[in-house]
Amino acid sequence: MKFSILQPDLLTALSAVAPAVAKRPVLPVLAHVLLDAHDGRLEISGTDLEQRIDVSACARIEEGGAFTIPFRLAHDLVKAFPSERIDLELRDNALHLECAKSEADVKGIDADEYPLPPTVNEDPVKFKLPACDLLDAARLVALASADDESRPILTGVHIRSNGGENEPLVFAAADGFRLAVLEIPPSELRNWLPMSVTVPSKALADAAKLTDAAGPPVTLVVGHSFVRFAFEGATLTTQVLEGNFVNYKQIIPNHHDTQAVVDRRELVRALQSAAVVVKTDDAKVAHFRLAASDGYEPGLVNVSTVNEGGDEFEAELDATVTGASLDVIAFGIPLLLDPLRGLNCDEVAIQTTQATRPGVVKPVGEKTLAYTYVIMPMHVRSE
Repeated sequence: MKFSILQPDLLTALSAVAPAVAKRPVLPVLAHVLLDAHDGRLEISGTDLEQRIDVSACARIEEGGAFTIPFRLAHDLVKAFPSERIDLELRDNALHLECAKSEADVKGIDADEYPLPPTVNEDPVKFKLPACDLLDAARLVALASADDESRPILTGVHIRSNGGENEPLVFAAADGFRLAVLEIPPSELRNWLPMSVTVPSKALADAAKLTDAAGPPVTLVVGHSFVRFAFEGATLTTQVLEGNFVNYKQIIPNHHDTQAVVDRRELVRALQSAAVVVKTDDAKVAHFRLAASDGYEPGLVNVSTVNEGGDEFEAELDATVTGASLDVIAFGIPLLLDPLRGLNCDEVAIQTTQATRPGVVKPVGEKTLAYTYVIMPMHVRSE
């Protein structure tokens, strides 16, 4: 194996496969990346057996071949090289790298020991998804997945569609404290195919890193045991999570008694200020009071908090409040900030029924996403 590649191109490819390289490898080869030079391209792969990323880069191939090298050593070494051409050649079970006046020899493992990509031995569902929709799902839905692996299905993002002309493609995640649902409607050019699968939230987030909002559509290949995200020059393949996802439709309140439409940026600033006051507290809670207009005074949203030492914060935000006023409802500040930071709309609606029932956050505007964020309230101690 002998080839040449520009240092920035090799570094970019190595960085792209990094999320799939095993952090605690059960086999030594899983701490390696596979370099496969053929047909004028260099294919670089990383895997931890649950997720695999394959990236293609332009290279000048003199002799084809494949070999694995330790990822961390290779990445840090290439990063330290100057931004010039790197010549690589396999010599006696070591990869020789030469760049400008620097050179190195990196020992590795034979490519035959590297795991093969999953084979398609089933009839998968295959469709294209706009890159911007994938990014929205990764940014706004994956945040609601659970970190606790006691219920593995909740560490993932559920993707489903019933198929049909008016059926959306749904991304949903829940961790017991919140639920995030994004519905992507069909268009004149596409109808979603029937499917139901749950993928690790990390895989969805890693897939989003392989594209940008202006990129070409992403091809999703959904099988019984795996899902593959195919981009131009890269693919991410992940195992699916086994089990039945929660019935998220039952979690979403079917009505509300109070709705407050408030400026999203002002609400974010108020919550960030409140977070400063309670940053050392175990429970980072903000109390909300929603006051409807009485015909003379506009409606308002009052945000307040007090920390364990008695320090206080309070902010009043102008809002359009419809329905009954609500004296107090409390939400965890980090849980509420997550979707508010991710949304791009000017205003959001906060919908509530009573202090002990879930609240709902939705973007407001003609061209906003079909996004619903359900958040459980915190217990309010009576004085």
